[in-house]
Amino acid sequence: EELHLPSETPEEHVFPYASPLDGLRTENRIEEVPEESTEPQDVAAQPRTRGRRKPPKKDWPGLTPAFEDGGVEVVLLSGDLHEVLKKPRYRGVFHRGFLGSMSIMPFFEDAGLTRSGEDPFRPSEPSVVKIRKAPRVEAPELLGAKKEGSGFGAAFVEGAHVVVETMKYQAHFDANQRLAYRHRAAQAGHLFGWRLTDETRGVPRMEHDMKERRAQDLEKNATDFLCFVTGPPPPAPATAS
Repeated sequence: EELHLPSETPEEHVFPYASPLDGLRTENRIEEVPEESTEPQDVAAQPRTRGRRKPPKKDWPGLTPAFEDGGVEVVLLSGDLHEVLKKPRYRGVFHRGFLGSMSIMPFFEDAGLTRSGEDPFRPSEPSVVKIRKAPRVEAPELLGAKKEGSGFGAAFVEGAHVVVETMKYQAHFDANQRLAYRHRAAQAGHLFGWRLTDETRGVPRMEHDMKERRAQDLEKNATDFLCFVTGPPPPAPATAS
């Protein structure tokens, strides 16, 4: 049913300014509807008690059999990850690992790539690296060079899978910077003795004078993640008797 306001009357322009809605109210065309309770009927019917009301119980789905049988354990780590993973309790424990691009610094610090004096990929003399290749091709002798004494190199069992997020979809970085990040992450994994599963697409070859358009094409066709397969962990340090 369509409702229309009546025509204007002189009372609408004289104080106290009559409203055209007054006529609709007197005809009972406007009805106030009470707010319905959103609580379940069994909860609303219970008498109210003082204090905080207990939330209704929710029927959460059960855990998968792997968690119920104790085959999978979730360990929450806090603190300096570079130091935490060096503890004996975490030696050769993890089978899977995921490193996000926004929290990759402990990974680089453990490999010694953040300190110029310890970076084995840094040239001894100031020079320009014209072509940067995958670390397996560029420096095969450095495979596992930082495995001893590192937290990441000792925390994973042999054959574990470690996934490192790239910056492929970080649009605020240039393509050259995103490619350089790939090479840096591959160098860190190489120092721990890890091998890339898709080296060709994961770490494309870089040139120092590469144009931005060419770098964008390489980054576009590269993998979204760097997938490593770990080697054997270093031997446990001898304890003093």
